[in-house]
Amino acid sequence: MKVTATLFLFFLLGPQKVFSQQKDLSYFLNHSIESSPQIYDLHNQLLSNRVDSQLIMATNTFQVTGIGNGLYAPVINGAGYDAIITNGQQLTALVGVTKQINTGKNLRIAFENLQLQRDSIRITSTISAKDIRKAVTAQYIITYGDQEQIKTSNEIIHLLSNEDSILKKLTQNNVYKQADYLSFLVTLQQQELTRSQILVQYKNDYSTLNLLAGIVDTAVLPLDDPEISLAG
Repeated sequence: MKVTATLFLFFLLGPQKVFSQQKDLSYFLNHSIESSPQIYDLHNQLLSNRVDSQLIMATNTFQVTGIGNGLYAPVINGAGYDAIITNGQQLTALVGVTKQINTGKNLRIAFENLQLQRDSIRITSTISAKDIRKAVTAQYIITYGDQEQIKTSNEIIHLLSNEDSILKKLTQNNVYKQADYLSFLVTLQQQELTRSQILVQYKNDYSTLNLLAGIVDTAVLPLDDPEISLAG
């Protein structure tokens, strides 16, 4: 409620008000990429692909395995297993060395498949990032347009308010017709209503912009000029 009141007071103060803090388009674009769960998931897929490549290399090397068995037949107070039969104790060990036999062609195919997966993930990540940037940029322009409309409306209301003080005196002195003055007041009130409607739309569009960029913040700060130009 405090943020809403502060913002509303700003727009009521007129076009001369200047903020010390502002947010530009790059702020929202960078935040949207950093906080995107889709981009994060694709990044993890790339890491998983690298692990798969290392597993292929690891399984193609020599694998050493060892198995050991131990047997001990105790004799306590003359009771137990005969040492002649059991030898008292017995130890056995088996060491094995295995290697997966793959031809160079099979390995090449496996690595090529992984490379294709990496390329596919990178392309998907690039397309996703562009789609995110496009959506955020479009919403930024819409929100910035609302902001400019409010500024224009403020300037109009500022001029009409100055005119109102003059016309009011002229009407009181019977220089200006009261009917014309009342018509002027209707125009002023309509402009104030229009500004209120634009303000509500601006707040909604700003919230949508934060949502697209993955920003959890209720503060509403003015936006910088997007400075977008067509590529020649």
